[in-house]
Amino acid sequence: MNFLSRLQSFAVLNAVYFDVLLISLSLKDPDGVDIAMDAEGYQRGVKVIVVGGRAAPESLHSFIDAYVHKPFSLQWIDATVKKVLTSAAPILAV
Repeated sequence: MNFLSRLQSFAVLNAVYFDVLLISLSLKDPDGVDIAMDAEGYQRGVKVIVVGGRAAPESLHSFIDAYVHKPFSLQWIDATVKKVLTSAAPILAV
């Protein structure tokens, strides 16, 4: 069960400014892939970090700034956030 419905998730993206959006591919309704792909449309310049247990799907490469494999530590997430905020190029092999 997710905390926000599909409409609520997109309303939050539209109403609240984020520097970084951390999203899981395993989300269902709303789908993590949909949110990652739509994030830039709601917030120009938002950095998108996707976490998942498998390799990043090719369809996401142009929509995300970093991909982190599960399991991960908070230190790893912290380092990844710092990298995407200071880098212009995507970090797909984290």
